[in-house]
Amino acid sequence: MRATLHGALSGGDFQTQRLQVTLTETMQGRASGVASTPGRYATGSIVFNHTCDEIGTPPNMYCAPTQSVPAGTPIYTSTGLVSYVLQRTVSCFCGESIPVRATKPGVIGNTGAHTINLYGNRLAGVGGFTPWESADNPAPIAGGADGTAYSVVQKADLDSATTILRSRLTADLAAALQTKAKDLHYVADLPVLAASTDHSAGAPVASFQVIATGSLTATAFADSDARSRIAAALATEVAPGWRQVGRPLITEYELVTSTSDGGVTVSGDASGYEARLVSMAGLATRLRGLAPDFARATAEAAAPGSSVDIQVSPASIPWLPMNADHIAIVVNG
Repeated sequence: MRATLHGALSGGDFQTQRLQVTLTETMQGRASGVASTPGRYATGSIVFNHTCDEIGTPPNMYCAPTQSVPAGTPIYTSTGLVSYVLQRTVSCFCGESIPVRATKPGVIGNTGAHTINLYGNRLAGVGGFTPWESADNPAPIAGGADGTAYSVVQKADLDSATTILRSRLTADLAAALQTKAKDLHYVADLPVLAASTDHSAGAPVASFQVIATGSLTATAFADSDARSRIAAALATEVAPGWRQVGRPLITEYELVTSTSDGGVTVSGDASGYEARLVSMAGLATRLRGLAPDFARATAEAAAPGSSVDIQVSPASIPWLPMNADHIAIVVNG
């Protein structure tokens, strides 16, 4: 016999229940993008003057006149190793202050006060100035900084980490639901997941964090409840004058459908054995005067699938009494 039953939170053929688990998990992701900031040039000012060489020129002798020096002319530190570029033409060598910028970006262009003079140009073999001209930086030339590289979060980094965490959370929700369900048969709904990050794409950080929260719900029921209802349905198929023998066998048991409001449909085939109902009084009459073994075989044939116990009084006689009232029959099963 095929039986189809419906389970519900209330009012069904058997009872169901709703289960839910909720988890929050985090993971750290690494930024794969790289960006850089350019180096900054050191800047400052140099003061230029006109003077006579006190060693090579006798007192009161004529000093050669100076010529203007155009913007773009390099001028070196006293070591001749670091150079700067004039940002404006030196026109009079009369104490005028000319802005300069290092020729290369970076901290290499930073130098202290009074570290630039025309001697550095002579060491570097660079002309453009006469022996009767002088230069000095009364203040440090500063502001030079090296370029830097730094990590940047890419959209692909966020997507990858989020996908990994969502997958991990889904598996953990399934495991948590299985633990909560214990021995119940359950049907899970689709998980509900939400993920966020503490940084967005383009953020100048080496790492970021993904946070995901998820919940998983399911409809659960005890298979034993459903199977017992299917077995009970078989009893209604027993014809009058017959009885069910032994426990029914449930096969092809399956979950057909389920709904998110706690409803389920199950089906299964139930099969078993049945035997005619036996009148104990009539059977005792049939067994009068029979040998015990033959009487027992006769009784078992009348109640197939059952065990029969025959009790007589007096018990010592080799055959059953002729009075049926002295014969007691117990049928088991």
